[in-house]
This record gives sequence, structure tokens and C-alpha cells, in this order.
Amino acid sequence: MKMLKSVALAGLFLMSCAAVVAQEQRAERTPEERAERMTNKMSTALELDTKQTAELKEINSRYAAEIKRIKEDESLDKVQRKSKAQELKSNHDGELKSLLSEKQYSEYKAMEQAKIERRAEKKEAKKMSPEDRAARRTAKMQAAISDLSPEQLEQISDLNLKVEEKVEAIKNDNAKTQDQKKVFIKGNRKDQLKALSSILTEEQMAEWKASNQRKP
Repeated sequence: MKMLKSVALAGLFLMSCAAVVAQEQRAERTPEERAERMTNKMSTALELDTKQTAELKEINSRYAAEIKRIKEDESLDKVQRKSKAQELKSNHDGELKSLLSEKQYSEYKAMEQAKIERRAEKKEAKKMSPEDRAARRTAKMQAAISDLSPEQLEQISDLNLKVEEKVEAIKNDNAKTQDQKKVFIKGNRKDQLKALSSILTEEQMAEWKASNQRKP
């Protein structure tokens, strides 16, 4: 187990370069690509039929293009941009309500609420120390994953702390832009998940992924 611990922690850093490149590629998605990704996720999660999926793609394409236009409109200040984005989101929501069944729309709203809660959790985490963030994540994993051994729990705790310390260092790196920081942090989060596969069994990993499943 000690060897697995070393491999997992070493792998966390060895995979960073590849993860960063992948994150940069994702950051460059066009509105069309974003709409396609959003549509695919929603279609799968809500079990849409072919007709609904085609209509959803059209709705999401218009939404993604308009969001991009608002973000790039230099005539708007921050308040105006936020207001227009909220209005657009409301219109998008109305179109989805007309397209989806009552059950599908209810599931969609639940997914949206989950996203809001995740954002709030991230905002709260920004105020915490790396040690507190790591401890909170470890406790969350302990509650979600069955049959963790003391050795596994120790390895998870060490891994989470190392990642949070690295994330904190990235946030405080004045040589990087905000966009670069986001890319590096996302890369580390992806590496963290990969490193966990060296610590957890397949069944435990499946439990963790299921409890952490991200919705569109």
C-alpha cells in the first residue's frame, strides 16, 4: 500500500502537462462546440428522443451564440452584461420548459439547482485554508465510499492535502493570468481523480464517481 501511495502521488504531478494541454483545448471551445456538448449531456441525462434532441440542439446553439455575443460586447458594463445574461437564461429556460415533458423539466431544474449548490460550495471553499479544504474533501469521500481501509484513508488524506496545497500555490502565482490559473487548477483536479484510481478499488472508484457525478 505504501508503494501505491507513492505511485499515486508521483502520478499526480507527472500527468499535469498532458492535463493542462487538454484543459487549454477545452477552454477554446466555440459556441457550436459548447452547444453540442450541452445537448449531448442533457439528451443522455434526460433520456430525450431524437426529435427532442434535434430541437434542443437548435435551442442550445442560439443560446451559446448569444452568450458569447454578450460576453464580447464591450459597450456593456458588468451590471448590464449580467442583466442581459440573466434575461437570456430565463428565455432559454422557457424554451426548455416548452420542449421537455413535465418529468424531464423537473429533472432539468434539479440538475440546475445542483450546479448552483456546487458553485456556492466552491465559493465557500475559496475562504478556507488548504488544510481545511483537504479535510472537508476527505470527510466527504469517507462518507461516500464503502469499506475504506485505514491505509486508504491515510493515502486519500495525503493526496487531498498535496492537491489543495498545489492549488493554493497556483492561485498565489502572480506570474500566471487568471485563465492560466484556471487551466492549471483544472488539470490538477483531473490528475487527482486519476491518482485516486491507484488508491481505490474499481467498486470504490465507481461509488465516488457516482456520488460526484456532474450534470449539465
